[in-house]
Amino acid sequence: MIPVGVVYDTRQNNYLLSLEGSRQLSDSWHLKVEGRLFAGGTQISARNRVLILSGPEYKHAWLDREDYLQIEFRKYF
Repeated sequence: MIPVGVVYDTRQNNYLLSLEGSRQLSDSWHLKVEGRLFAGGTQISARNRVLILSGPEYKHAWLDREDYLQIEFRKYF
């Protein structure tokens, strides 16, 4: 089972999509997947990054480049 979650800010139209999952592949191998996607809201250009500090419409703009996906394999001895 892979839990998926969404957090949505209705005022600024920002959202966070989150997924996590893990699975035992064998007696000695384990797989874990985790990811986050930040999107929506007011986008700002690289030139205007100072605007992040100047108003509520930009409060989540700094997250627009923080998406990630992590895949982890573990081997137990």
